[in-house]
Amino acid sequence: MGEGVGGEGDPFTLSELNWLATVVTSARVIKKYLNRRLYDTATSKFLTLDGVRQLVVDGDQIEVVDARTGEQLTRHVMLQIIGEQEEKQLPILSTELLTTMIRLYGDSHRREMSRFLQRSLELFLEQQDLFRRHTSLAPGSEPTMAVLSNLADMAQKNLELWRNWQVPFGNLYTEDEEEAAADPGHVDDRN
Repeated sequence: MGEGVGGEGDPFTLSELNWLATVVTSARVIKKYLNRRLYDTATSKFLTLDGVRQLVVDGDQIEVVDARTGEQLTRHVMLQIIGEQEEKQLPILSTELLTTMIRLYGDSHRREMSRFLQRSLELFLEQQDLFRRHTSLAPGSEPTMAVLSNLADMAQKNLELWRNWQVPFGNLYTEDEEEAAADPGHVDDRN
């Protein structure tokens, strides 16, 4: 065994670490055949679309390619998975949201919208994790001030994210609506 990267006592050489980094960061390759069958090259087995969905749910990075041409099909297959899930379960994507998304394909701001949606989902997942960790209270116990403070911080982060996103588009709220959004105790009595 050669001298490791970190000097004496380090069990890995630089070439071994480079190989390991390649293995860890490389996506699991799924080949899609003309007959629409999906072949997992890591396990040498065919998968259903639901099997590919499960890999994604389990945290695997996947790359779907056409078996004949090598063409990148990952987004196409992921959209198929989303379509199936929208049909099978309570939909996440409303008709109104889908309509808006379709309209954005011709809009000059679609890149910003893509980044906003990506960051919003990341923030949502971070907050969901934080919420789960801080609300795992014993049954029947009252939420602590720390939990309530964390919820208020999450709401403030969401408001800041929304305000920062609005800057290139101009303010989408009236002054009254913005004040109401900033005050969680505000009750809208216009109706």
